[in-house]
Amino acid sequence: FSQYVQLFYDQGEAALTHKLMSVPDVGHSGCGMFQSAQFAAAALTRSTPNTQTVEAKAAKAAKAAGSAVQTIPAPAALLLASHRSRTKSVDYTYSCMPASTSDLSACDDADPLDGQRTNSGGHVLMGGSTDVDAAFKWQISKAGGGDFVVLRESGTDAYDEWIVGLAAQEVEEHGGLGLRSVSTLILNSRRAASDEFVLAKVRSAEAIFFAGGDQSNYVERIAGTPLEPLLRTKSGAVTVGGTSAGNAIQGWRIYTGIHGSSVSQEALQDPYERTMNGSITGSLITYHGHGGTGSPLDSARVIMDDHFVARDRMGRMIVMTARIAADGLADFPEGSREAGADDAVASSVRAIGVDEKTALLVDPDGTVTTVGNGTAYCCTVGVDSFSDMVCSPGQPLSLPKVECVRLAGASFTQYDNPAADAFDLGAWAPLDGTGVAYSFGIAEGEIVGNAYGP
Repeated sequence: FSQYVQLFYDQGEAALTHKLMSVPDVGHSGCGMFQSAQFAAAALTRSTPNTQTVEAKAAKAAKAAGSAVQTIPAPAALLLASHRSRTKSVDYTYSCMPASTSDLSACDDADPLDGQRTNSGGHVLMGGSTDVDAAFKWQISKAGGGDFVVLRESGTDAYDEWIVGLAAQEVEEHGGLGLRSVSTLILNSRRAASDEFVLAKVRSAEAIFFAGGDQSNYVERIAGTPLEPLLRTKSGAVTVGGTSAGNAIQGWRIYTGIHGSSVSQEALQDPYERTMNGSITGSLITYHGHGGTGSPLDSARVIMDDHFVARDRMGRMIVMTARIAADGLADFPEGSREAGADDAVASSVRAIGVDEKTALLVDPDGTVTTVGNGTAYCCTVGVDSFSDMVCSPGQPLSLPKVECVRLAGASFTQYDNPAADAFDLGAWAPLDGTGVAYSFGIAEGEIVGNAYGP
């Protein structure tokens, strides 16, 4: 209840919340207040005259902050909140909120259309910090009106209510089916990834989103469990998204940061320093030869990074590509999660760094659209550069040439803005004349040129 009071206070209309709390003859015993039909009816009646005022003030505040406003009227939001479901165990924490007043039992009953909905695959690659509204709306639009599941390794269920609001916006702006429910599963331990309750919720999801946190925890708690092959299977059928750590785990290779987060300058001076060693592994989502359908990120051989410009991570991302080549991680042996020391493949390695408040929307065919307020960087180190590379323990990195394309978003709230930069992962080239192509080098641990382009 206190969380819901805070929501309305944040939207700039605390007075309305107080009126709703003072409805007579309802009682204030725990959650019973929200479950009372009498209270819901009274709330609908008493709050309606104030709803436009609330939404106008919320819209004004959101515009000033550069973000969107939830468009669910206060009465409907109260009704949805009254049907939230929560389950907690030692291994996982689960919460669920219906996304439509027409299906208030969505969190308690099985979806009668499960397996029949029209949804599609793809990726949302978000760089962290403020979540990008447009990216979530795009993922919602591809869910076929089904269930949206947020996976976390820590944190709260704060996404539930926010995504429900964005689903309502998406229906208003583009039509479509919206969502049936939004739920959060917090994986508190590795055992959660083998729990049938958790597996069932992921199995029935029409959209999956990994929250930020610590990617090493995701790897530790998911790799080698029943959840891993399930995620690979789901990735070909539904859109999988993630921000920050949730972005990092979607690549063809993952930088886990298991020994701490690497800093560019330190990694460039010694590519084998502590935070780089033993920190690159295979994808948790899907890659060829491991039972998955193969995502565009797999086909393009991409490793991901995030918080990119904000934390000056170009140097460490290029060190990741160098370590992949130098350590024989360019191709993992069939059926294995790790590469043997003698299996180095002379091939280009690609990487994508996404800045904060920015996201890349990846269609199944590899077409990428940029949304948000920042930039993303699609970089490649080719065979010629690797042949002249110096990447050894205790020595500064040298690479003759790194080629990049900088992409910029055109809108924080709309995913169909034609001015957005676009990219083709299959061709590894910008589309329609968008983006800025440039290159730089690395000599004895120092970047030569502009790492982030002109």
